[in-house]
Amino acid sequence: MKKRFSLFLTVALMLTLVAVPAFAKTSVSAGDNGKVEVTFTYAGNLDANAVYVAGEFNNWLPNFPTYKMKKENGVWTLTTQLEEGKYQYKFTVYGGGMLQWIKDDEAASFAPDGFGGQNSVVIADPNAGLADRIVELEKQMAVTNIGFNYSGYARSGYGVTKEGGSAGQPGIGNPYGSFRLGNEFNTFIENTFSKKWTADNGAWMKAEFLLAHSDGSDSVWEDGWANRQAFVEAGGMDFAPDLTFWAGKRFYGRDDIHILDKYWRNMSGNGAGIKGINLGGAKLDVAYVGNSTGNKIGNGELSTQTIDIRVKDIAVPGGTLELEIAPAWSKGSKYDVTTDAHWTTDDNGNPEWVKKKTETIEVDDKTAYQLGAVYSRPDFYGVKDGSSKFALQYGSGIQNWALGGTANQLGDEDASIISFLTYGVGNLTSNWDVMPVLIYQLEDNGADENSDTTLITTGARFVNYVTKNFAMQYELGYESRDEDGQDKQSVTKFTVAPTIKWDSSFWARPELRVFVTYAKPDNRGFDDGVNYDDDEAAITYGVQTELWW
Repeated sequence: MKKRFSLFLTVALMLTLVAVPAFAKTSVSAGDNGKVEVTFTYAGNLDANAVYVAGEFNNWLPNFPTYKMKKENGVWTLTTQLEEGKYQYKFTVYGGGMLQWIKDDEAASFAPDGFGGQNSVVIADPNAGLADRIVELEKQMAVTNIGFNYSGYARSGYGVTKEGGSAGQPGIGNPYGSFRLGNEFNTFIENTFSKKWTADNGAWMKAEFLLAHSDGSDSVWEDGWANRQAFVEAGGMDFAPDLTFWAGKRFYGRDDIHILDKYWRNMSGNGAGIKGINLGGAKLDVAYVGNSTGNKIGNGELSTQTIDIRVKDIAVPGGTLELEIAPAWSKGSKYDVTTDAHWTTDDNGNPEWVKKKTETIEVDDKTAYQLGAVYSRPDFYGVKDGSSKFALQYGSGIQNWALGGTANQLGDEDASIISFLTYGVGNLTSNWDVMPVLIYQLEDNGADENSDTTLITTGARFVNYVTKNFAMQYELGYESRDEDGQDKQSVTKFTVAPTIKWDSSFWARPELRVFVTYAKPDNRGFDDGVNYDDDEAAITYGVQTELWW
C-alpha cells in the first residue's frame, strides 16, 4: 500500500512540475528574440502605494520603473523579458510610510538573503528538464519556513538655527503641518522581524514583530525602545481559503502622507480582524481594535473599543473607491489624575511654583462614529505616471479626538470634525518628480462659544535628479490655524536639500541630505517658542539621513 501511495505521489508531483513552468504563480514561457517571458504575481497588500520586483536582473534596485507591478483583478502582476538563467528576487512594497522587502512564497525555490531570511528564485528557462525541477522543488521543501525576514525604517539628523542654537521643527500645532524635509532632528528606528509558516495544503501563518526607538535629543546616549507590533496573520485556511485572519497588537489600515509624516488614517491598536471577504465586485475588511488611555480606574484602565468596517476595491471610473464606517464606544468611570510639582507662569508672566496634586475626574459613557470615502487612482491625477488619492472624512463625538484613528475616551461627545485631503506622487519628466498635498479640516470642539478651528495645509516636494545618485530637493509648504477667539497663526516654509541617493526615484532610499530651511511664522509659528519672536523669519540648517530596507 505504501509503495502504491509513493508511486501515486511521484506521478502527481511529476505532472505538477511538467504542467507549471516555474512552479506556482510565477509563470515562464518563451519570449522574443531568444529571451524568456516571466510573469510575476503578488497577491498581498492591495493597499500599498506601489509594488516593484527587485532582483539580480535589475541590480536589486527597489523601484526600477520598468519593474513596477500593476494591480489588476485583486493581485499585483508584472510581465517582463529575461535572459535564460536563474535569478534571485523579492517584491518591494511601498505603503504605510515604509518599504518592505517581501519574498515570493510561491517561487520555484529559495536562497539565503544574507540577513537571516530568504530570496525567491525564478528559473527563466521554459525548457528546463524535469530532473532540474525536482531538484529545485527539493531545495524549496528543505528551506521553506526557515529564518526570519528583516525590514525596517530609520532616520537621524542634526540641525541648528542661524544663531547657532538647537533647531526646532517649524509648525503651529497643526496636526497636518510638519513639512519634514531635513527638519527632523531626532533619531527614529523601526526594526521589523517576520516569520511565515506554509503548509502543504496552502494554509499559511505569519508572525510579525516591530521594535522601535525614538529619541528626541541629539545625544548619543539613548533609550526608549518599544514593542510597537506583535501579531499573527493566517490565510489560505481549508475552511476559508480566500480570507486573512489576524490578532494581536499591530499597525492597521494606515495611510500616510510622506512629506508630512502624517498618518491621516490609522486604526492601530490591540485587537483582531478578518480581511478579504468577497462581496462580489468589492472586498470587505472588518476589525475590532481596543485602546486604553493609561488612566487607572478601579477595574483596570479607561479604554475605548472601535469596530472598523471597510468596503474596498469598488471599481469606479479612473480608479477604485473605498468606503469606511467606524463606530466606537467607551465605558465611563471615575479615575485619578496626578500632576507633579512644576514651575509655570502666572497671569502677569511671573514664575510660579505649582505643588503636586491629585484630582478625581468622572467620565460618562460615550459613543461616537466616523465615516470615510477614499478615491484612489493608479496615475497622477490622470495626467502623468504615478499615483494619487482623495479622501473625505467625518468624525463625531470622541472620534473627533483622532480622526482616522481609534477614539479617545476623554474626548467631548458633542465635538465633530470634517476633513478633505488629496495628495499624490507624479513623474513630471525623466528628471523631475513631485509630491503635492492639500488638506482642509474644520473642527468643532463641542463648546457653546468659540468652538471652531480651521486648519489648512498645502505644499509640495519637488525632486530634480541631476544624476542617478545625486538630486536637488525643494520643499515649499504653508500651514495655517484659525481658531475662534484667537489670532490666526500661519507659517510658510521653504527648504533646499542637496541629496546623495541610492537611485533616481522618489521612493529610493537611503538618502544623505544637507538642507537649509527658511521659515516665516506669524504669531509664534515655531513649536519650541524659544528662539523666535512673533513674525520673525528664521533659518535652520543641518544634515540628515533617511532609509528603509
